[in-house]
Amino acid sequence: MKKPLTVGSLKSQSTSAVASHNVAPLKYVSEPQENHPESIIYLIQNGTAYSVRPDKDMTLLDSALQQGNELDFKCKKGTCGRCKVQLLKGNSILTEPNDQEKEKLDKLVDQGFRLSCQTHLK
Repeated sequence: MKKPLTVGSLKSQSTSAVASHNVAPLKYVSEPQENHPESIIYLIQNGTAYSVRPDKDMTLLDSALQQGNELDFKCKKGTCGRCKVQLLKGNSILTEPNDQEKEKLDKLVDQGFRLSCQTHLK
């Protein structure tokens, strides 16, 4: 005799694999827009992945916030470091790190980290 199926028995097993390794899965807040992928910045902040289409007249942080991405930030002046993000793709369309970023992030700049409140589109 077959065991009856229940809602609980149909759950995906993928979550148990993640839980067994104690690794938090990335949470994608915004889906990438495919119409112009070269102008989209992909970044991670605090374990959450975001895609942002930067505006030429705004910082990366302000562009992200305007698009509904809830990046963590505080001062918007480059002094607190709370808006630090790691760029995954799109660094080539952004300005070079400024002195505030270099001072605050030190060697992390070489690993793709930026202060989103100081980062602009070229």
